[in-house]
Amino acid sequence: MKILIMSITAGEGHNSTAKAMRDYFETKGIECGIIDTYGYINPALQKLVSEGYLIASNKAKLAYEGSYRLAEKRHKNAYELSATRIANMVLTSKIHGFIEGYAPDVIIYTHTFAGIIVDILKQKELLNAVTIGIVTDFTIHPFWEECLHSDYVVTANRLLTWQMLKKGFLREQVIPFGIPINPKFSVDISKTEARSQLGLDLNRKTILLMGGSMGYGNMKKTVQKLDDMDEDFQLICVCGNNVSARAKINELNLKKKVLNLGFVNNVDLLMDASNCIISKPGGLTTSEALAKRL
Repeated sequence: MKILIMSITAGEGHNSTAKAMRDYFETKGIECGIIDTYGYINPALQKLVSEGYLIASNKAKLAYEGSYRLAEKRHKNAYELSATRIANMVLTSKIHGFIEGYAPDVIIYTHTFAGIIVDILKQKELLNAVTIGIVTDFTIHPFWEECLHSDYVVTANRLLTWQMLKKGFLREQVIPFGIPINPKFSVDISKTEARSQLGLDLNRKTILLMGGSMGYGNMKKTVQKLDDMDEDFQLICVCGNNVSARAKINELNLKKKVLNLGFVNNVDLLMDASNCIISKPGGLTTSEALAKRL
């Protein structure tokens, strides 16, 4: 069997899910490759989408929320002439050529934009592979109704099935397996061992503060408020790619011990060291925190 996973860089969750699945498939001897869909088509497009997502969701919240709510109210089958679908139609040719060359038996996509491209190719009967979408949230994004030609869609829980049916999917298309996460989040080490590896106080309660891969929110203000609390604890702060937030926190004169980090690849260890987590509710981070019982 040969699997192709199509991701989009808009936050790190979609890529994390793709990597978790690839790593698992490879342990089973299954050939599996990942493609950043827009990055392959045009690196400038990938950068535009990635940076545009950050600006829209973090710095232009009202406009982002407004457009999201409008998309939610669309009729479930009125997607053929949507702006998103028309834009992705232009991009299908290059991806189709790549897929033909790779010749996968299964195509998995972790973002609806990649899913729309797959859906267009499926609708035109240009794909022979089984196509599977992965919902990386605990709700169903408005653009999922543009992926109705997928053979299957994996959701976080059976309680989301009604949302999928409302979008226009058939019950047999929906597989409530859960959000795929890296198996390392199912392996625990003791808090004292994790804290020792991180250079933290071994017996002090620990709070993990995360702003996602993009460092959402006023991280500096949150750290200051936590530092003002009378309770005795230490803090792990993960600013992601938000270099400015990390620099501002480093400049603070804090009473509590703070391990201030940027983008990291050892979130599992940070969770093992912590008693609780404060974070934006991304689907991947939430799933990982649940697996670690934070």
